[in-house]
Amino acid sequence: MHAGIEFAPLIAYTEQENTGWKKFFEQHPNALDLPCDVAGAGTVRELTFHTLAVHLMFGNLLLGLPRPDFKTLPHATLEELFAVGDEGIAKTRKFLASASEADWDVVVPLGFRDLQASKRKMLMQSILHGVHHRAQLATLLRQNGFKTYIVTGSGIDFIRACAEDIYDIPREQVIGSSQKLRFEVNEGRGAEEIHKAMHCPRRTVVLICKVATGPDRMMQPRGCLKCDTANGKFLQHKCNVTG
Repeated sequence: MHAGIEFAPLIAYTEQENTGWKKFFEQHPNALDLPCDVAGAGTVRELTFHTLAVHLMFGNLLLGLPRPDFKTLPHATLEELFAVGDEGIAKTRKFLASASEADWDVVVPLGFRDLQASKRKMLMQSILHGVHHRAQLATLLRQNGFKTYIVTGSGIDFIRACAEDIYDIPREQVIGSSQKLRFEVNEGRGAEEIHKAMHCPRRTVVLICKVATGPDRMMQPRGCLKCDTANGKFLQHKCNVTG
């Protein structure tokens, strides 16, 4: 078991984000020409290029290659633009596949001023740099009338409660995981059928907790409790069914 998250899933996340943004610009090509004052980019295209080119820069430095010349990297078309990011991810994965423990602590000059950093810090910076600028890009697009969404695997109720205050995104534009609970009290014949299906002893009254995760999953029984019909209290778990 590892003490912390590995870099490979973070690189996969970056690749997924790049793919999503490419699809967005395929559907909204005019968005690339919107004015943008972030990082002195001038346009959304140039900010996107800057984000992807920095990832390529760190990919080169991780492998001991020279810094790429940003001025000579083609990015006029959408394919050229995102090919820059694809190359950066490929080089980063190449480093991950071959790096030894000692490689992570090697300190490398960044190629401007007198700045330098370990390869571990450079890889983390390449990921966080992209997260930072994609958030700025999403804000700029929202200010220009585009709808932006939060898509997360986290609980939708928690994220929706804070999305508007923290991210300025309406709660209805948050897509995430959700659970539904339903409790049923069944008596008589219905209870017998439930007991039989769940392979537990027959009881007069049974409480079934059903859980559904996601829009395409059926409600699944999770367990039943013995009920003391005299005082209406549930005494003990009689089975632990997982589905």
